[in-house]
Amino acid sequence: MLKNKALKLNIIGEILPKITDKMENAGYNDRDIMAIRAIACYEGVNSNDALLERDDLEKAVQTLIGKPVRILFDGANPTGHGYNKETKTFSKLVANIGFIQWAYGEVNEQTGRYEVIVEICVWQKYYPKISHRMRELHRLGELNFSIEAERDFETNHEGYRRCFNINFTGIAVVQCPAFQEAKSLMVADLKQQGGLKMENLQEILKNIKENVGAEIAEQFNNHLGLLNAKITEFEDNLKKAKNELTTAKEEIAEKDGVIKSLTADRDKYKDIVETAERQKLGQERLEKLQKYGKVEKTANELAELEKETFVDLLEKMVINYNPSEVAEQDGVGVHFENPSKKKVDNKTKLLNFLEGLV
Repeated sequence: MLKNKALKLNIIGEILPKITDKMENAGYNDRDIMAIRAIACYEGVNSNDALLERDDLEKAVQTLIGKPVRILFDGANPTGHGYNKETKTFSKLVANIGFIQWAYGEVNEQTGRYEVIVEICVWQKYYPKISHRMRELHRLGELNFSIEAERDFETNHEGYRRCFNINFTGIAVVQCPAFQEAKSLMVADLKQQGGLKMENLQEILKNIKENVGAEIAEQFNNHLGLLNAKITEFEDNLKKAKNELTTAKEEIAEKDGVIKSLTADRDKYKDIVETAERQKLGQERLEKLQKYGKVEKTANELAELEKETFVDLLEKMVINYNPSEVAEQDGVGVHFENPSKKKVDNKTKLLNFLEGLV
């Protein structure tokens, strides 16, 4: 067993220039996927006094394949796991931004230790802001990961918790992966190169706890991370709402165009129908008037007359109606005789005409 309590798991991500063969064979491409290779964990004692032995890691390495890559993003940086030790649940603000495509174990030739390597796919097309920040952190040497797992453990005579029956449940992008023991967070540590050392961090946390209080300090840190994550969530929702509004406007514009096109076709058809109806009305009026003499107006002109105006014109022609003159004008030479010997006034003639008696 390793007795060096100061040994820390250094989990640093390396962003690859292109996707790996296994990713390519699975149908992924560089435009959608940001490929990352990282050391997930290795044998030894981590900063939480958890002991990982080679045999246990070899049995568990395959459980990493297909598990999610998670992040609690505050809008500018990754924070922690977002795990509540009291409720033993993760925050709803934790996002799954990718998955582990492949995992394998190998012995590091320089250190001689057994390491668990993961090849990660991050959906950079759907998380552009997070992906961009991860690239920046990689350039700064600060892209850190912390594995999440379920396990059993037993405390050995050296005081370390030996973990066994390990089932990896995922890996998280974190800012400072140094947390107290939690059931689902087995490995949590700081990177060794650059940034804070474990001893410095413990000193800082000690000062905060002495001056403010451990519980208040932890609550403040948790609330700050959740608040930043909530702001990010609102920003994402706002962006989504704007995109949906733009899409809706585009659909409305297209539908307005369809409506205008249909309206134009309807108006065109309406004009044709109304023209035909006017022509029919004009012809009917012309034929009625021609029975009582020569008509000066055309059928189109008669169609435009108001009904009362046409009736007045009809009444005038009926009053001046002379069957003999009309017959002579037509060249027929037929004379009509009134079968009634009683004198009929003009109004009665018009009424008789309208009733079909004349």
